[in-house]
Amino acid sequence: MPIHKTQISGAIITFNSGRHLSKVLNAIKNYVDEIVIVDSGSQDNTLNIARQFNARIINIQWQGYGHARNIAFSEAKHKYVLFPDADEVFTDNALNTLLEIWDDSYASASFKLVNYYRGRRLRFGVWKPIHKVRFCNKELCTWDNRPVHEQLTINGKTLQINQGEIRHYTVDSIYDHLEKIRRYAIAGSQTKNKPSKLKVIGSATWTFLKGYVFNLGFLDGYDGLCVHLMQSMETFLKYELARESNAD
Repeated sequence: MPIHKTQISGAIITFNSGRHLSKVLNAIKNYVDEIVIVDSGSQDNTLNIARQFNARIINIQWQGYGHARNIAFSEAKHKYVLFPDADEVFTDNALNTLLEIWDDSYASASFKLVNYYRGRRLRFGVWKPIHKVRFCNKELCTWDNRPVHEQLTINGKTLQINQGEIRHYTVDSIYDHLEKIRRYAIAGSQTKNKPSKLKVIGSATWTFLKGYVFNLGFLDGYDGLCVHLMQSMETFLKYELARESNAD
C-alpha cells in the first residue's frame, strides 16, 4: 500500500554544507515527518539553515561516514528513512512516485542520480547517471562502519524509481574537488595495507583509463578530463599515503 509522509524521517549528514542544504531540505520537507541533521562541527551557515526547517540537530565528533550514517538511522524516529546527501536535491516527481508505489514487500528504494560538476550535468565516465539507494526501511538495512565509501546492507528487495531524479551537485569548483579528494584519500588510506609502488602507479593509471576512455568520460569534454584526472589523483594519494604510513 502507498506510504504516507507521517511515516518517514529525513536524515542528513552535514559538515559545512550550507551551499546546497537549503535546496536539499526544501525538496524533502513536504515528504517527511521530521528532519534529522547529524553534524560534525560545521562553521558555516549549515546549522542556521537546518533550524529554518525545524530540523533536529545531532552534534557528533567525526569518526567517518559509516559511523555518522548509523547515528542518523538510530536517531530517526520512524522506520522509513529518506537519506539524501547534503548536496543531493530530489525532484518532486521522484518522491511523489515513491509515495504512490511503495509497499512493504520492499526493503529499500533507489533513484536515478545525476551528477553536476561545476554546474554542468555529466553524462559519461565514473560520474555518469546511476541509481542510488536513498530510502529504506531501517529495520531491514544496516550500514557498515567504513570511514569512507560506506556500504548499506539490504535484507530484501529494492524498488527502482524511474520517474524523476536526484540532482547531485558534487563539485562546484576545482578547489572543492581538491578538498574532496584530500578527505577521501586520507580516509581511504586508513583501510589499506602497504601497497607496492607498482600498485600505486597502476591503480591511479587504471582509474583514469577506466573512466575517461572505457566509460567514455572524454565525451563530457573538458570537464570530463578534469573529473578523471582528479579521480586518478585521489587514487594515487590514497595508495601513496597508505604506503607511507605503513613504511618500515
